[in-house]
Amino acid sequence: MQVASDSVIAVVKQQAGYHSGMVLTDASANKIVVITLWETEADMKAGESNGYYQQQAAKVASLLAAPPLREAYEVTFQV
Repeated sequence: MQVASDSVIAVVKQQAGYHSGMVLTDASANKIVVITLWETEADMKAGESNGYYQQQAAKVASLLAAPPLREAYEVTFQV
């Protein structure tokens, strides 16, 4: 969590179109879910094409038991 908060989160906040994010943990299952919200789909995808995502994933790769699973969803409504 220290690497993520000190390095990855600081960088994501500087990405164009970044809106907000959450880190969810299940310590008993040793799992983490990271949710990021972006202004547009294009802003989200820009991180894939400009190398941002790959650079951030590399920072924590040695700490992960398996490669991260990425899924994209559209916000239908907010409560």
